[in-house]
Amino acid sequence: MKKLKDIIFASKKTTVMFVAGALLIVGGGVGGASATMNTTTNTYTATLAQDEINVQLLENGADPGETLLADSVVTSLKSQTNNNFYMDHEYTYSLSASNNGAIDTYTRVVIYKSWQDSTGKVTTLNPDYIELTFGDGWTENEAESTDERTVIYHSGAIAVGQSSEFVKGIKINGAVASVYSSDTGFKYNGLKFNIDARVQSVQTHNGADAVENAWGVSSSLVGA
Repeated sequence: MKKLKDIIFASKKTTVMFVAGALLIVGGGVGGASATMNTTTNTYTATLAQDEINVQLLENGADPGETLLADSVVTSLKSQTNNNFYMDHEYTYSLSASNNGAIDTYTRVVIYKSWQDSTGKVTTLNPDYIELTFGDGWTENEAESTDERTVIYHSGAIAVGQSSEFVKGIKINGAVASVYSSDTGFKYNGLKFNIDARVQSVQTHNGADAVENAWGVSSSLVGA
C-alpha cells in the first residue's frame, strides 16, 4: 500500500445552491403561487417563501460550515489507517442531502473535483484520480459529467425530514504516484485536492416540468 505523504487535502467552500433562489414552479404553483418565465435567465421563479425548499448538505452527518474536508475531517479519515493517508485505499467519507424544508423535493448534486497548488488550479493532473463512491439511489448522468464535474440525480423524491447519502467513500487512485519528474521525483509534491459539492432541488408539484425546465434533462432521471 502506497502512503500519500506529499499530496494534502484542501479546505474548500461548500456551495449549497437552490435553483432560482428558492424553487422552480411550472404551470401553476404550490399553494396557489403563480409562476412566470424570466426570459433573461430562462428559469422559472415564483412568489413563495424561500424556506419551503431547504435541502442541506451534510458531511459525515453534520453541517460542514464553509468548508469540505476541513482539518478535523482529514484527521478522522487518517484515523482509519493508523493516522496515515494511503493511495488506493477507500476511506469511509459521507456527504448527504437532507431535506429540512416544508415540501418533498427532487434533488441533484453537482460535484467538482480539482487539484490545486499555491497559485490555483492545476490542470495537468487528471481530477478523475480523485475517486468518489456514490450512495444507493443516486445515478450519474454521464452526458453532463466530465473528469472534473460529476452530476448525479436522486431517484425519486427526498421526503421532508429525510436525508440521502450521495457519497459514501473517497479514494486517491495510485496512478498518481506514477507521475514523475526526473529533477524532483514526484512531479506534483505539495498539491492539494478539492471537492466542491452543490446541492440543487426543485419541488415535486408539476415535478416533471420543473426538472426538465430547471436542468434541461429528462425527468426520468429522478423518476418524475
